Amino acid sequence: MAATARIAFLSLGLVSSACAPKGAGGPDRPLEVIVSTYIDTIDPRVVIEVSSMRASRLVHAGLLCLDPETLAPNPCAAKSFAWQDDRHLRVELREGVRFHSGKLLDVSDVVATFAAYKRPESRRSSMFEPLERVDADGQAAVVFTLNRAYATLLTDLDAPILRADEARSMPTTGASLDGLGPYRVTAFAPYELALEPSDTGIAMKPKHKLLVRTVTDENARALRFLSGRADVAVDQLSPALLPGIERQQGLSVVSVKSTNVLYLAVNHAHPALRELRVRQAISLAIDREGITKTLLEGRARPAAGLLPFVTQAAQMFSPSESKTRLKGTPSLTLSLLTSNDRSRVTMARYLAQLLSEVGVTVEIVALEFGTLLSRLNGGQFDLALLQLPDVSEPNVLGHFLHSAFVPPKGANRGHVADAQLDKMIDEGRGELDPQKRAALYQRLDAHVRTSLPVIPLWHEDHVAVVSPRAKGFLPAPDGRWSLLAALP
Repeated sequence: MAATARIAFLSLGLVSSACAPKGAGGPDRPLEVIVSTYIDTIDPRVVIEVSSMRASRLVHAGLLCLDPETLAPNPCAAKSFAWQDDRHLRVELREGVRFHSGKLLDVSDVVATFAAYKRPESRRSSMFEPLERVDADGQAAVVFTLNRAYATLLTDLDAPILRADEARSMPTTGASLDGLGPYRVTAFAPYELALEPSDTGIAMKPKHKLLVRTVTDENARALRFLSGRADVAVDQLSPALLPGIERQQGLSVVSVKSTNVLYLAVNHAHPALRELRVRQAISLAIDREGITKTLLEGRARPAAGLLPFVTQAAQMFSPSESKTRLKGTPSLTLSLLTSNDRSRVTMARYLAQLLSEVGVTVEIVALEFGTLLSRLNGGQFDLALLQLPDVSEPNVLGHFLHSAFVPPKGANRGHVADAQLDKMIDEGRGELDPQKRAALYQRLDAHVRTSLPVIPLWHEDHVAVVSPRAKGFLPAPDGRWSLLAALP
């Protein structure tokens, strides 16, 4: 269904204001959170898909938690933390914290969890490579020992803590692991994850049960809101649908500026794309201002580089300059991989049209998540429309751009190999002074803008559709659903 038809579908009265949603199912039903992709695991050792990751953080919690507004690391299951020197961090555990099973959190759980994260099968193994060991320090504290200065350890201690016996088990699909988060799992079935409030001693017990429901069709997701069955959806409806949703009495659309960035991954193994002038030409052909104002309904900001909230002007749009950079280059036909999400496919088509206007032919390949990830990790693409996870800590850029993090070790899927970029990433990881680190990352971002190892596009707001029952909910700047636990 075309975007204009979808707007008409909502605005011409399929559900009128007089038939506003009234919370089908009664006031005691769980709050329904809608996602578009199937949640196959919430095991924090291996979870990777965005919605699954967000659901996992409702069930699991770490020693530290990221503040939902500032993303600064604060004590969570920990009572306090203190650097002993630049290689040793002592963390004292909070008293009386319990897993959902009732087991008290102790130092053995922390030691076993970080041993699990360092194993090769964990998605976090590269993150914790600088971690040499974790040792108990008495009955209520642990000491993290690093093999080198590593400035991002505090943010990384947001990683969930598992029960010791389960941490030593193999990663699992499903949702069977004990947790420290505000919700416990009561049922896990295809397309549904049922959660109930739990009091673990970390924060106040939530007031509402939750049901995380997978609805793969976008129109069906919209209809669940219009019929009063759904309560929250974060980044799950196309911008074109939002005005019609917002006009329905009782429903609201709320947004926050995000720390993510949408970008074009570039395969540097491609002979033409290895040339900077060709990457510059592709970047110059993209009208970021026009796309964010029209296709994204103003709910995004054109990107200057990869870091959020920067003040530099966005990458320039100049089709004539793009054509100049392409002079002497044989005609290009490039594949563009994207997910099969409708809004992403629409964006990919618009980008293909813009590139065709400067002489570059783009063949769009839309794939479901698992196949897309396999193609990306195998280097079977020319360009790919991807979203860098929310940048709560700039060190995450290394996972996507450092030459040591080519798959399977990391997510440098375009095989970027830039010694200067590697050096800046390494220096940023090791610099403990916040002001010096900030200056390093500003230089890194400036280097990305000129060398274009990837092509930044725009920062999309996190946009939530909210029912009257979930009034007051906002997504965090990193897109997480942590404020669900605080709803009255």
